[in-house]
Amino acid sequence: MENSISSAFPTVETRRAFISQPIIDKLYQRHGLKVPSVPQALDSLKADGFTRVLVQPTLISKGFEHEQVANAIASRSESLLMGLSLLSERADYLAVSKILIADCPFQPETGYVFVGHGSANYEGPCVGLAQALSLFSSYIYVVAIKGNPTVDDAIRQASACGMKKIVLRPFMITAGEHAASDMGVKLKTRLAQAGFDVECVFKGIGSIHGIQEIFVQHAAKALELCP
Repeated sequence: MENSISSAFPTVETRRAFISQPIIDKLYQRHGLKVPSVPQALDSLKADGFTRVLVQPTLISKGFEHEQVANAIASRSESLLMGLSLLSERADYLAVSKILIADCPFQPETGYVFVGHGSANYEGPCVGLAQALSLFSSYIYVVAIKGNPTVDDAIRQASACGMKKIVLRPFMITAGEHAASDMGVKLKTRLAQAGFDVECVFKGIGSIHGIQEIFVQHAAKALELCP
């Protein structure tokens, strides 16, 4: 992801920052890797004399973490702009649907279930993506760990289409602990109980070139607006 953005804008300096403090702490504790938070990165850029900064989130949608980033830059006096998350406009949903279909080759009696974080408090992007995917495919489904669509929704759809095997994949930028615990254990068990042969593929969507290109396009649009 970072390499794609850096390559697309070779004259723009690219720096990494993380939103989640627990993740920052784990990286340091486990690997000795120091990654700044968004406020720390912005402070560092200001100290180094940068006056025009684009903050490009590598997030799925405008959820809680998106708000954290927006709040971090809202009170600053520098010329700051924030790029769009992956699923921000209707065109994004259609584009991502086609990218997922291209990455999931059709196999007889085989369905793909993408697992997103979801939210219990609002209708998250998984609902919109499921609707967009249904326009192009009958063998790829989306479920949310929290909220809708549920795994039972996917079971009903897959059963109605005669699927016997399900390939579980994370609809997450990276396949971390959520994918291992929720997808690799809980959802796999539920699908197996429903009679499906289940395979887990722990591949975050951030590794797909087409997904990376959408973030590059969002960054490019934001840079056009950056004063």
